[in-house]
Amino acid sequence: MKNIIALTLIGFCLASCHNSDTYYLALDDADGLNTMAPVYVNGLSVGNATELELSDKYKVVFTLEVKPNFEIPKDSEVYFESDFLGNKSIVINPGKSSNNYSPHDTLATGLRRPLKTQSHGLKKLVDSFLNSMSNNADSINQIKQDSLLIELRRLNNNLEKLGNSY
Repeated sequence: MKNIIALTLIGFCLASCHNSDTYYLALDDADGLNTMAPVYVNGLSVGNATELELSDKYKVVFTLEVKPNFEIPKDSEVYFESDFLGNKSIVINPGKSSNNYSPHDTLATGLRRPLKTQSHGLKKLVDSFLNSMSNNADSINQIKQDSLLIELRRLNNNLEKLGNSY
């Protein structure tokens, strides 16, 4: 009985250990990507980068583990994306081809980096916000200075009254 339970557990572990298909992505530049970078299709996480190596030809090769039996058309576009904190991810924009990559294939590397323009826009937004805050701080400081001058005038008037009474 113990042997049957042990064999069942071993079989279950072996079956669940390989619950993804492996693909590769070869790049000239890792551009800040690292292992555990998520892989997204249409905003849905379908896997992640698990290994990072430098090939003989100085290409950066990522090993991607993707949900099993997930079809990736050969005309799919692969690109990087970055959130506002700078965390990078790999995005697969599925193509229309009926020819799909097979597990262990290297995905085409026609990468675009759309977030450089988006991060530029984000930089403009942050700069605008900081300028606005600076202008507000200047206004607040002006109000504080005006209040301080009024209080100093009152103090001066009270001191003059006290001086005149002696």
